[in-house]
Amino acid sequence: MNASAETDTVYIPPSTEHVSCVVCGADEPIPVGAKARFNMDVSSVTCARCGLVYITPRPTIEDMARYYATSYRIHYGSVGAIRADGTRITPDSPDWEAYTDGRYQHQAELVAPLLQPGAKVLEMGCRYGRTLSLLADKHGAIPYGIEPGETDAEKARKAGVNCFTGTVENFDPGETRFDLIQSFHVLEHVHDPLAVLMRLRGWLAPGGKLLVEVPNVHQPYGLLEGNFFQNVHLFNFGPHTLSVLFKRAGLGNLRVIDESTLYVLGEPTGAQQDVLPLPYTGELHPNPAQSGEWMARHLRAYSDLEIARQLILAGDMRVEILQATAHLLRGPSFTPHMAAVIGDLVEHFNRLGSPKIALILVRAALAGPHPTEIKQGLSRLEGQLAAADVEQQLAAAP
Repeated sequence: MNASAETDTVYIPPSTEHVSCVVCGADEPIPVGAKARFNMDVSSVTCARCGLVYITPRPTIEDMARYYATSYRIHYGSVGAIRADGTRITPDSPDWEAYTDGRYQHQAELVAPLLQPGAKVLEMGCRYGRTLSLLADKHGAIPYGIEPGETDAEKARKAGVNCFTGTVENFDPGETRFDLIQSFHVLEHVHDPLAVLMRLRGWLAPGGKLLVEVPNVHQPYGLLEGNFFQNVHLFNFGPHTLSVLFKRAGLGNLRVIDESTLYVLGEPTGAQQDVLPLPYTGELHPNPAQSGEWMARHLRAYSDLEIARQLILAGDMRVEILQATAHLLRGPSFTPHMAAVIGDLVEHFNRLGSPKIALILVRAALAGPHPTEIKQGLSRLEGQLAAADVEQQLAAAP
């Protein structure tokens, strides 16, 4: 148990519980991080067999419950979010409410095509019920929610949501069954996501669907150990590992949206609830090549490349930094991040009047094991930069 010298309200839960992989059951962790946001000591690993990223050792359920009730908002309340233009917005910003409401509207628009008027919709971790209220008001849904925080749950009830104060584990819907169960950025927080998915599956009406959104470990954001890894995210899913978890929970006909955040939509298969979870087999994994070694290598590359990007954009132009960046661009990486880094650095060096450095970095990326469509774009960029470099040399000639 850790506390500040001044008060025991700033509480960081101790990590004492060793766990194996919830996706495949293996106990073959490969370390990928020792720190997390706020410089907390957090042991992040990836499973050597299936590539799931998770925390072990981790806090117990009881310790995390105390943390959420005391220090969670102290630590995370002022963090806010990153807008599409890269600027940070925090809860004390004048447009914070409009920003967050935009997120809830996006969620409602995403699920609206799945609903018929009168559909019963349950949200796990609904906070104050804004997404559910939008679905009720605009699409005729009947809203139900589960929210552990009493203050938020009461707000949800005042907004017309039939909201239970508590967790999935102690919620009992009785005979009620749901046409859609949705969860936005909650599953990564729970201790047993496989058990949660199975429990939610059992509450679906015939033809019902389950939609889950989580952060996408294939598209991290910010510094890996300084921002993306968090002590409250016990799991970091990718499209393949979350798909396997759905399948083991008896959910099929999956639709996966692999973007900056990850969405998986599924519906019950013919498997009976009492035979779940299904055993893990390699055939369940959509891409067995993306094992733990693959994940560890890509996370290391991401971490190093993001550090280099931030150093260069902050004005660190040391030769060794530029050489290290070129070396990283020649290696494997998460494609969206690599493309974003190239875009940022090309813009940066063009603004400084240094197309030659930008050209060197683009050519380094061209030599890397990147997808064909990315290389086609890099080739076009190479031509533009080469022309700009020649033009600059001619202009400088006596």
